[in-house]
Amino acid sequence: MSYTIEGPKLTTQIECENTGTGPLPYGLGTHAYFRLPLSEGADPEMTEVTVPATKVWEARDQLPTGRLMPADKPFDLAAGQPLAGRSFDTYLTHLQPSKTGIVETILADPGSGRRLVQTFTHDFTQCVVYTAVHREAICLEPYTCVPDPFRLAAEGHATGLRILQPGDRFVTTIEFVTAHAK
Repeated sequence: MSYTIEGPKLTTQIECENTGTGPLPYGLGTHAYFRLPLSEGADPEMTEVTVPATKVWEARDQLPTGRLMPADKPFDLAAGQPLAGRSFDTYLTHLQPSKTGIVETILADPGSGRRLVQTFTHDFTQCVVYTAVHREAICLEPYTCVPDPFRLAAEGHATGLRILQPGDRFVTTIEFVTAHAK
């Protein structure tokens, strides 16, 4: 992994390589926590959260069951919704890319216009959304596969789990940009 900071942009370059002699199954997930509120004195509950997903994995005991459901309320974050007392430990999937072909998750403070935009490629097929009990942080975590992929794959579900053959490499980028709406 490498990190580059240029002005308001943080770029994370991730490279995975199988240096072994056999196949290497892998999944990649990030665990970035974002402090709330985005602006001093703002109400964290008013933070608008956008994750462009159309499906959510049903979960039991904090693991996906294999059942996909529509990302309806309270999980419909595609158009941006205020946090407003909702709690998440949720596996969103069927992520919809923007016009540029990348996936964008957004945290926005409507009072100040401050925004944090995270972008990543379609290699990340899931986004875990987690709210801390103390309400001072939220996670928007891109994953290349759903958690517990071996069990789910054995049950016949598409999980996003990847297999790198010896010598194969996987390279991807995640970017974070902060901005103020004009």
